[in-house]
Amino acid sequence: MLSGVPVFIVEVKYKSPPSVANFERDYFGTHVPLVERIPKLVAFTVARGPLVGQEQVFLLARLIFASEADADVALATPEAAAAVANVEAFASGLYTLSRYCERPASEVAAEVSAN
Repeated sequence: MLSGVPVFIVEVKYKSPPSVANFERDYFGTHVPLVERIPKLVAFTVARGPLVGQEQVFLLARLIFASEADADVALATPEAAAAVANVEAFASGLYTLSRYCERPASEVAAEVSAN
């Protein structure tokens, strides 16, 4: 969430790759610049691990859009297609993708209370 404003997030979790050096070369050298060209992208963040929780996550990426509609438009562009083709070339089977709207907790609590 950016400054209390609802945002739509595409989150990508990567498992540990067979070769960290090769993964990081491909990810940061080629993939990041491709993702940064995706239209309507408000922010692109990365947490470099290993991150420990219920599942082992080597790298967590978050593509942040102003709305789900913006994300849908952006992810249908040639720039997004190029980023997807690129990640499949070096990280196929190593990642999972989630999509969700992130909103202020007080807003969600108000909805829950109203029901």
